This record gives sequence, C-alpha cells and structure tokens, in this order.
Amino acid sequence: SLPMPIRGLRSEAYNTGQAVFDNDFAHSKWMQFMPEGHASLENVMFVPLVIDGKPQGLIGLGNKPGDFTEDDARIATAFGELASIALRNSLTMSKLINLQEKLREQAVRDPLTDLFNRRYLQETLEREVSRAKREDKPVSLIIMDVDYFKRINDSYGHVAGDKMLSAIGETIKKNIRLEDIPCRYGGEEFLIVMPGTSIEIAQERAKTLHKKIAELRVKYNDHEMQITISMGIATFPEHGSNGEEILIRADRALYQAKGDGRNRISIFQNTSQTPRP
Repeated sequence: SLPMPIRGLRSEAYNTGQAVFDNDFAHSKWMQFMPEGHASLENVMFVPLVIDGKPQGLIGLGNKPGDFTEDDARIATAFGELASIALRNSLTMSKLINLQEKLREQAVRDPLTDLFNRRYLQETLEREVSRAKREDKPVSLIIMDVDYFKRINDSYGHVAGDKMLSAIGETIKKNIRLEDIPCRYGGEEFLIVMPGTSIEIAQERAKTLHKKIAELRVKYNDHEMQITISMGIATFPEHGSNGEEILIRADRALYQAKGDGRNRISIFQNTSQTPRP
C-alpha cells in the first residue's frame, strides 16, 4: 500500500466510491504531496473503502507493470467493496466483543461500590483455594461488617447510607494488593480474598484497613458521617480444606468480633465458636 496525496486522486476516489488511476503519476502535480521514497512512482491507483455509505479509508497501489486499465479499476473497486464489508464486519465483531465484556463485567460487579459481587466470589473462591492447594500456599479471607449501619440509614436516609458504602468500597480498593479480590458480600458486609497470604499477614492488613475505615469521614448535606467496622479472619489450610469451610469460619470470627463489642478484629480460633444465627 502507498501513502496518499492529500488532494486529487484521493478526493476523486472518495467522492465517486470508485477506483481511480493515473498512468502518468510521475509527472502529476500531485506528486509533490508524496513523501520521500515514492519519487519513482509511474502509475498509481486508489481504491476507496466505504462503510455504510461513508469513506473510511483508501487502498493505494502503484508501479504496476504496464498501465492500469478500466478493467483493473473495476476489479479493484469490487475488491474494495469486499474489503469494506470485511472491515465493517470486523468492527461490528469488535463492538460485540466489547459489549460482551462490558456485560460480563456488569454481571460480576456491584454497581454501588464497583467491587466484585457475591456471584463472582462464589465463582472465584474455590478456584483460588484449588490453586493454593496445587502451589502449597495459603489463602486468607477477611470478612467485615459495618457496625450499627442501620443508624446511618435511619438518621440520614438511604442515599447517605449508599454514599458511605461507596466510600468504604473505595477505601478497600486503595488498601489492598492488585491480586486481592474485594467483594461486596451483601448489604453492609464486605469480603476480601487474599491469595498467597498467611494468617499473620492477613491480620496486619486487616489492622491497616480497620484503621483507614475508622478514619473515614463522609460528608452528606451538612453532616459528616463516620463508622466503625468489625472483621473476621480465616485462612486456608489452617481453618478448612475448601473455600466454603474457610468462608464459614471467617463469618464465625466476624460474629465473635461483634459479640465481643464490635469495632475489632477476630481470628477464627476453633470450631466451637458460635456460628452466626
């Protein structure tokens, strides 16, 4: 293919939707617009690419042995039409793929916090535990619940509550690793899957996140809202052999943290901990 001059044959091809050619291009006034390296062009043909009636580009051909003919132009025009159809189909397919990706992303994301949703957690947790088994690595879960969240909704309304939940989600995203999987577990509950993370490291990260959330201030109208959060931690393989067991035991640890007065972090200790009612 060839770079195209900015006027002349290019405009004619665009305007007519047909291939146009010049067998004496070396002496054409349009030659001055060609970049270096094309000074030896004797003949050229430009074939328009038209999609939905609008020119989208050109194919340039040059230095054919012998002169271009009207038959060459008709064949090239037909080829351009086929190329345009292929290009349009390619663009359409690309749009469909992008739309599918967007729809899939929406299906696994919580629209309020932009964290992953419970459905994605169910798909991902067992996969991460299975990979941890193969690689002989731990997986830790931190499950958290906003303390007395109902008070915010009762005092300021559900819009204020949503704003607080969104701010918590943003705080979580800013204070985890790229490989961690943050989820909105439901309502005012959040959960983080931490691949390759021991219980000791999970506890340190939970402390950091607990502090960041306690420092969070969210303004709504003339009010400044703040909350505390309770957390439960459980780790594979110490606390279970599969994702479901680890999730249940992280939930029990959370219930223990709430039972001990809220606004604290609890690590699952043993199976005698009281399950959440």
